[in-house]
Amino acid sequence: MLLLDMLGLLPEGAGRGAVTPTGVELTPMDDGHERSEVCVSSPISLTEDCRDALNHLRQSREINTVILRFDLDGGLTLELEGNLTHDELVTALPADQARLIVHELSFATPEGARRHEMLLALWMPADTEAHEETYTAGYALLKEYLPDVHVHLTARRRDQLEYRRLVALAG
Repeated sequence: MLLLDMLGLLPEGAGRGAVTPTGVELTPMDDGHERSEVCVSSPISLTEDCRDALNHLRQSREINTVILRFDLDGGLTLELEGNLTHDELVTALPADQARLIVHELSFATPEGARRHEMLLALWMPADTEAHEETYTAGYALLKEYLPDVHVHLTARRRDQLEYRRLVALAG
């Protein structure tokens, strides 16, 4: 919550909620439901380049992919901003390092209409468990930062990023 407050993402007057044993904070919302947030010991931040790339992705058709990683200072930083095909996206992901991906998935509906859906993915391949808590916190931050993205995915293997699977999630 402190992180969201520092980034200006916390609604005015929101208070602290209960923290579960797994480190997820439950915050009461106006509609009686609770919003969950991952609590981390140190604040996570988005670099200015990162925020600019995410805004560029959301506001233009020039790019369709933003890939983020954590830098040594513990902040999310921009690794790639580009217009990638699905195959290029999957190839761009390192086999042994975690990444956060925001990608505009383009596909056709069964009726033949063209659709575009934003996808937020956490790439956590084998042997990256040591970074899972940090990347999960970054993933939670991006969910809050990008409320218009409704397709969320955690992938541990490349086949979990298969195009038809992503289209099924988005459809």
